[in-house]
Amino acid sequence: MFILLFVAFALTASTQITFLPQLGFENSRTKLIYNDLKSFLPMGNQLSPMLSLRIDYKFKQGHGPFLGVSTSQSSVYYTFYDPETGMNAYEAMRGNLQLQLEGGYQLSTNRIFLSKSSSTKKSTQASTQKNSTNKTYGEYSYRSRCGNSVARSHCGEKSNKTQSVATNRCGEKKSNKTQPVLSKVNRWFVRIQPSAGLAFIPSPEGNMAIKTSPTQTIYQYKAGNWNSAFITGAAFEFGQNVQRKFTVSINYLRGLGNLDTETISTMVGSKPSVATMSSKVSSWNFAVGIPLSFSKKSITNQKIEKKNCQQRCGQYKIRSL
Repeated sequence: MFILLFVAFALTASTQITFLPQLGFENSRTKLIYNDLKSFLPMGNQLSPMLSLRIDYKFKQGHGPFLGVSTSQSSVYYTFYDPETGMNAYEAMRGNLQLQLEGGYQLSTNRIFLSKSSSTKKSTQASTQKNSTNKTYGEYSYRSRCGNSVARSHCGEKSNKTQSVATNRCGEKKSNKTQPVLSKVNRWFVRIQPSAGLAFIPSPEGNMAIKTSPTQTIYQYKAGNWNSAFITGAAFEFGQNVQRKFTVSINYLRGLGNLDTETISTMVGSKPSVATMSSKVSSWNFAVGIPLSFSKKSITNQKIEKKNCQQRCGQYKIRSL
Protein backbone atom coordinates (compact mmCIF):
# COMPACT_ATOMS: atom_id res chain seq x y z
CA MET A 1 0.00 0.00 0.00
CA PHE A 2 2.78 2.43 0.93
CA ILE A 3 4.65 1.60 -2.28
CA LEU A 4 1.55 2.34 -4.41
CA LEU A 5 1.06 5.71 -2.70
CA PHE A 6 4.77 6.45 -3.17
CA VAL A 7 4.58 5.74 -6.91
CA ALA A 8 1.37 7.76 -7.33
CA PHE A 9 2.93 10.78 -5.61
CA ALA A 10 6.10 10.55 -7.69
CA LEU A 11 4.24 10.37 -11.01
CA THR A 12 2.35 13.59 -10.24
CA ALA A 13 5.58 15.60 -9.83
CA SER A 14 7.99 16.89 -12.46
CA THR A 15 10.85 14.73 -11.15
CA GLN A 16 12.24 11.29 -11.88
CA ILE A 17 11.25 7.90 -10.50
CA THR A 18 13.40 4.81 -11.01
CA PHE A 19 12.47 1.14 -10.62
CA LEU A 20 15.47 -1.05 -9.82
CA PRO A 21 14.87 -4.84 -9.82
CA GLN A 22 17.92 -6.68 -8.47
CA LEU A 23 19.24 -10.20 -8.20
CA GLY A 24 22.06 -11.26 -5.91
CA PHE A 25 22.94 -13.09 -2.71
CA GLU A 26 22.85 -12.43 1.03
CA ASN A 27 25.43 -13.49 3.62
CA SER A 28 24.01 -13.35 7.16
CA ARG A 29 25.55 -13.97 10.60
CA THR A 30 23.15 -14.95 13.37
CA LYS A 31 24.70 -15.14 16.83
CA LEU A 32 23.15 -16.83 19.87
CA ILE A 33 23.87 -15.91 23.50
CA TYR A 34 22.99 -18.75 25.86
CA ASN A 35 22.88 -18.08 29.65
CA ASP A 36 24.87 -14.85 29.19
CA LEU A 37 27.89 -16.81 27.98
CA LYS A 38 30.02 -16.04 24.97
CA SER A 39 28.02 -15.77 21.74
CA PHE A 40 28.43 -18.36 18.98
CA LEU A 41 27.14 -19.05 15.46
CA PRO A 42 24.80 -22.09 15.43
CA MET A 43 25.05 -22.37 11.61
CA GLY A 44 28.10 -20.26 10.78
CA ASN A 45 27.75 -17.86 7.84
CA GLN A 46 24.49 -18.31 5.94
CA LEU A 47 24.61 -17.68 2.20
CA SER A 48 21.29 -17.45 0.37
CA PRO A 49 19.91 -16.00 -2.91
CA MET A 50 18.18 -12.63 -2.75
CA LEU A 51 15.62 -10.76 -4.85
CA SER A 52 14.73 -7.12 -4.36
CA LEU A 53 12.89 -4.21 -5.93
CA ARG A 54 13.78 -0.62 -5.02
CA ILE A 55 11.88 2.50 -6.10
CA ASP A 56 13.87 5.75 -6.06
CA TYR A 57 12.25 9.17 -6.14
CA LYS A 58 14.85 11.71 -7.26
CA PHE A 59 14.65 15.48 -7.06
CA LYS A 60 16.43 17.69 -9.58
CA GLN A 61 19.50 17.76 -7.32
CA GLY A 62 19.89 13.97 -7.75
CA HIS A 63 18.91 12.82 -4.23
CA GLY A 64 15.65 11.69 -2.68
CA PRO A 65 13.79 9.02 -0.68
CA PHE A 66 13.41 5.37 -1.64
CA LEU A 67 11.12 2.44 -0.86
CA GLY A 68 11.82 -1.23 -1.46
CA VAL A 69 11.00 -4.83 -0.78
CA SER A 70 13.46 -7.73 -0.64
CA THR A 71 13.83 -11.28 0.60
CA SER A 72 15.61 -12.26 3.81
CA GLN A 73 16.60 -15.60 5.32
CA SER A 74 18.72 -14.68 8.33
CA SER A 75 16.81 -16.46 11.12
CA VAL A 76 17.82 -19.82 12.65
CA TYR A 77 15.63 -22.40 14.40
CA TYR A 78 17.56 -23.53 17.48
CA THR A 79 16.09 -26.75 18.94
CA PHE A 80 17.13 -28.46 22.21
CA TYR A 81 15.61 -30.86 24.75
CA ASP A 82 17.26 -29.99 28.07
CA PRO A 83 17.73 -26.36 29.13
CA GLU A 84 20.75 -27.29 31.25
CA THR A 85 22.66 -28.76 28.30
CA GLY A 86 21.01 -26.69 25.54
CA MET A 87 24.22 -24.90 24.65
CA ASN A 88 26.02 -28.12 23.73
CA ALA A 89 23.23 -30.52 22.68
CA TYR A 90 21.10 -28.82 20.04
CA GLU A 91 19.91 -28.92 16.43
CA ALA A 92 20.04 -25.87 14.12
CA MET A 93 18.03 -25.28 10.95
CA ARG A 94 17.62 -22.26 8.72
CA GLY A 95 14.48 -20.17 9.06
CA ASN A 96 11.87 -19.55 6.41
CA LEU A 97 12.28 -17.02 3.61
CA GLN A 98 10.67 -13.70 4.59
CA LEU A 99 9.85 -10.42 2.88
CA GLN A 100 11.19 -7.21 4.35
CA LEU A 101 10.07 -3.67 3.59
CA GLU A 102 12.68 -0.93 3.26
CA GLY A 103 12.64 2.85 3.31
CA GLY A 104 15.22 5.59 3.57
CA TYR A 105 17.12 8.31 1.76
CA GLN A 106 19.63 8.10 -1.07
CA LEU A 107 22.24 10.53 -2.38
CA SER A 108 23.82 10.52 -5.83
CA THR A 109 27.03 12.01 -7.16
CA ASN A 110 27.47 13.54 -10.60
CA ARG A 111 28.70 11.38 -13.45
CA ILE A 112 32.32 10.30 -13.03
CA PHE A 113 33.68 9.46 -16.47
CA LEU A 114 35.98 6.45 -16.66
CA SER A 115 37.89 7.70 -19.73
CA LYS A 116 39.02 11.03 -21.11
CA SER A 117 37.10 12.74 -23.90
CA SER A 118 38.54 12.19 -27.39
CA SER A 119 36.33 14.41 -29.54
CA THR A 120 37.45 15.62 -32.95
CA LYS A 121 36.35 19.05 -34.13
CA LYS A 122 35.46 19.46 -37.78
CA SER A 123 34.64 22.93 -38.95
CA THR A 124 33.57 24.22 -42.36
CA GLN A 125 34.46 27.80 -41.51
CA ALA A 126 37.81 27.71 -43.38
CA SER A 127 36.25 26.47 -46.64
CA THR A 128 33.46 29.01 -46.54
CA GLN A 129 35.92 31.86 -46.10
CA LYS A 130 37.67 30.89 -49.37
CA ASN A 131 34.42 31.07 -51.34
CA SER A 132 33.46 34.44 -49.91
CA THR A 133 33.48 37.35 -52.38
CA ASN A 134 32.34 40.01 -49.93
CA LYS A 135 34.34 43.19 -49.58
CA THR A 136 35.49 44.11 -46.14
CA TYR A 137 34.64 47.74 -46.79
CA GLY A 138 31.30 48.74 -45.30
CA GLU A 139 29.98 45.20 -44.90
CA TYR A 140 27.38 44.30 -42.37
CA SER A 141 25.26 41.24 -41.60
CA TYR A 142 22.19 40.38 -39.61
CA ARG A 143 21.28 37.09 -37.96
CA SER A 144 17.89 35.98 -36.71
CA ARG A 145 17.66 34.06 -33.45
CA CYS A 146 16.47 31.06 -35.41
CA GLY A 147 19.97 30.84 -36.87
CA ASN A 148 19.34 32.21 -40.42
CA SER A 149 22.02 34.70 -41.47
CA VAL A 150 22.53 36.83 -44.59
CA ALA A 151 25.56 39.05 -45.27
CA ARG A 152 25.39 42.00 -47.69
CA SER A 153 27.89 44.68 -48.73
CA HIS A 154 27.13 48.36 -48.39
CA CYS A 155 26.21 48.38 -52.09
CA GLY A 156 23.68 45.59 -51.59
CA GLU A 157 25.80 42.77 -53.04
CA LYS A 158 25.06 39.37 -51.58
CA SER A 159 27.86 37.14 -50.38
CA ASN A 160 28.57 33.74 -51.87
CA LYS A 161 29.30 32.05 -48.53
CA THR A 162 28.48 28.38 -48.46
CA GLN A 163 25.97 27.42 -45.77
CA SER A 164 24.89 24.06 -44.39
CA VAL A 165 21.29 23.63 -43.29
CA ALA A 166 20.22 22.32 -39.91
CA THR A 167 17.15 22.66 -37.73
CA ASN A 168 16.82 24.86 -34.66
CA ARG A 169 14.75 24.25 -31.52
CA CYS A 170 11.64 25.77 -33.20
CA GLY A 171 11.81 23.15 -35.94
CA GLU A 172 12.96 25.65 -38.61
CA LYS A 173 16.03 25.65 -40.78
CA LYS A 174 19.15 27.47 -39.65
CA SER A 175 22.71 27.93 -40.79
CA ASN A 176 25.57 25.93 -39.28
CA LYS A 177 28.10 28.03 -41.21
CA THR A 178 30.18 29.05 -38.22
CA GLN A 179 29.41 26.17 -35.85
CA PRO A 180 31.88 23.26 -35.61
CA VAL A 181 30.72 19.68 -35.86
CA LEU A 182 31.84 17.46 -32.98
CA SER A 183 32.38 13.75 -33.35
CA LYS A 184 32.40 12.15 -29.90
CA VAL A 185 33.23 8.62 -28.93
CA ASN A 186 31.24 6.62 -26.38
CA ARG A 187 32.27 7.30 -22.79
CA TRP A 188 31.44 5.16 -19.77
CA PHE A 189 30.62 6.78 -16.46
CA VAL A 190 29.74 5.77 -12.90
CA ARG A 191 27.60 7.40 -10.23
CA ILE A 192 28.09 6.59 -6.54
CA GLN A 193 24.80 6.43 -4.61
CA PRO A 194 25.12 6.00 -0.82
CA SER A 195 21.93 5.35 1.15
CA ALA A 196 20.68 4.70 4.68
CA GLY A 197 17.32 3.76 6.18
CA LEU A 198 15.28 1.17 8.05
CA ALA A 199 13.88 -2.26 7.21
CA PHE A 200 10.77 -3.90 8.66
CA ILE A 201 9.21 -7.36 8.77
CA PRO A 202 5.50 -6.72 9.42
CA SER A 203 4.49 -9.99 11.14
CA PRO A 204 7.46 -11.99 12.50
CA GLU A 205 6.97 -15.35 14.16
CA GLY A 206 7.30 -15.83 17.90
CA ASN A 207 10.78 -16.25 19.35
CA MET A 208 10.06 -19.27 21.55
CA ALA A 209 7.99 -22.40 21.00
CA ILE A 210 7.60 -25.30 23.47
CA LYS A 211 6.19 -28.64 22.37
CA THR A 212 5.34 -31.23 24.99
CA SER A 213 4.71 -34.94 24.64
CA PRO A 214 4.23 -37.77 27.17
CA THR A 215 7.89 -38.71 26.89
CA GLN A 216 9.75 -35.50 26.01
CA THR A 217 9.59 -31.69 25.91
CA ILE A 218 11.04 -29.91 22.86
CA TYR A 219 12.23 -26.29 23.06
CA GLN A 220 12.67 -24.25 19.92
CA TYR A 221 14.13 -20.74 19.91
CA LYS A 222 14.13 -18.64 16.75
CA ALA A 223 17.42 -16.73 16.71
CA GLY A 224 17.76 -13.62 14.56
CA ASN A 225 13.99 -13.11 14.45
CA TRP A 226 14.17 -9.33 13.98
CA ASN A 227 11.23 -7.12 13.06
CA SER A 228 13.16 -3.87 12.50
CA ALA A 229 16.71 -3.26 11.30
CA PHE A 230 19.11 -0.52 10.25
CA ILE A 231 20.27 -0.66 6.64
CA THR A 232 22.98 1.22 4.79
CA GLY A 233 25.03 0.72 1.68
CA ALA A 234 26.11 2.11 -1.66
CA ALA A 235 25.13 1.55 -5.26
CA PHE A 236 27.41 2.04 -8.26
CA GLU A 237 25.45 3.02 -11.34
CA PHE A 238 27.27 2.48 -14.64
CA GLY A 239 26.24 4.05 -17.91
CA GLN A 240 27.37 5.11 -21.38
CA ASN A 241 27.18 8.76 -22.48
CA VAL A 242 23.84 9.76 -20.89
CA GLN A 243 22.21 6.32 -20.79
CA ARG A 244 22.23 4.24 -17.60
CA LYS A 245 23.11 0.60 -18.19
CA PHE A 246 23.25 -1.36 -14.91
CA THR A 247 23.72 -0.95 -11.16
CA VAL A 248 25.88 -2.87 -8.69
CA SER A 249 24.96 -2.45 -5.02
CA ILE A 250 26.43 -3.56 -1.68
CA ASN A 251 24.27 -3.18 1.45
CA TYR A 252 24.59 -3.91 5.17
CA LEU A 253 21.82 -4.78 7.66
CA ARG A 254 21.82 -4.97 11.45
CA GLY A 255 18.80 -6.23 13.39
CA LEU A 256 17.34 -3.96 16.07
CA GLY A 257 13.89 -4.97 17.28
CA ASN A 258 12.36 -8.21 18.63
CA LEU A 259 15.71 -9.63 19.78
CA ASP A 260 15.01 -9.45 23.52
CA THR A 261 16.08 -12.13 25.99
CA GLU A 262 13.81 -15.19 26.33
CA THR A 263 13.74 -17.15 29.60
CA ILE A 264 12.85 -20.81 30.22
CA SER A 265 12.14 -22.02 33.78
CA THR A 266 12.02 -25.77 34.47
CA MET A 267 12.22 -28.09 37.43
CA VAL A 268 15.04 -30.63 37.56
CA GLY A 269 14.02 -32.94 40.40
CA SER A 270 13.15 -30.51 43.17
CA LYS A 271 15.58 -27.81 41.95
CA PRO A 272 14.49 -24.99 39.58
CA SER A 273 16.55 -24.48 36.42
CA VAL A 274 16.58 -21.27 34.40
CA ALA A 275 17.96 -20.80 30.87
CA THR A 276 18.15 -17.49 28.99
CA MET A 277 18.62 -16.93 25.28
CA SER A 278 19.07 -13.88 23.08
CA SER A 279 20.47 -13.29 19.62
CA LYS A 280 22.17 -10.78 17.37
CA VAL A 281 21.94 -10.68 13.59
CA SER A 282 23.73 -8.84 10.82
CA SER A 283 24.07 -9.41 7.10
CA TRP A 284 25.39 -7.95 3.92
CA ASN A 285 24.24 -8.49 0.35
CA PHE A 286 25.54 -8.03 -3.15
CA ALA A 287 23.13 -7.46 -6.04
CA VAL A 288 23.06 -6.43 -9.71
CA GLY A 289 20.12 -4.73 -11.39
CA ILE A 290 18.99 -2.73 -14.43
CA PRO A 291 17.45 0.71 -13.67
CA LEU A 292 14.17 1.62 -15.38
CA SER A 293 13.53 5.37 -15.27
CA PHE A 294 10.34 7.34 -15.78
CA SER A 295 10.04 11.13 -15.71
CA LYS A 296 7.17 13.54 -16.16
CA LYS A 297 7.71 17.04 -17.48
CA SER A 298 5.12 19.69 -16.81
CA ILE A 299 2.87 20.37 -19.83
CA THR A 300 2.62 24.04 -18.87
CA ASN A 301 6.39 24.42 -19.03
CA GLN A 302 6.44 22.84 -22.48
CA LYS A 303 3.86 25.32 -23.81
CA ILE A 304 5.71 28.31 -22.35
CA GLU A 305 9.01 27.14 -23.84
CA LYS A 306 7.43 26.66 -27.29
CA LYS A 307 5.79 30.10 -27.17
CA ASN A 308 9.04 31.80 -26.16
CA CYS A 309 10.89 29.97 -28.92
CA GLN A 310 8.41 31.15 -31.56
CA GLN A 311 8.74 34.74 -30.35
CA ARG A 312 12.53 34.56 -30.53
CA CYS A 313 12.37 33.22 -34.09
CA GLY A 314 10.77 36.44 -35.30
CA GLN A 315 13.45 38.72 -33.88
CA TYR A 316 16.62 39.88 -35.59
CA LYS A 317 19.91 41.13 -34.23
CA ILE A 318 22.12 43.63 -36.08
CA ARG A 319 25.83 42.82 -36.01
CA SER A 320 28.54 44.71 -37.89
CA LEU A 321 31.43 42.76 -39.30
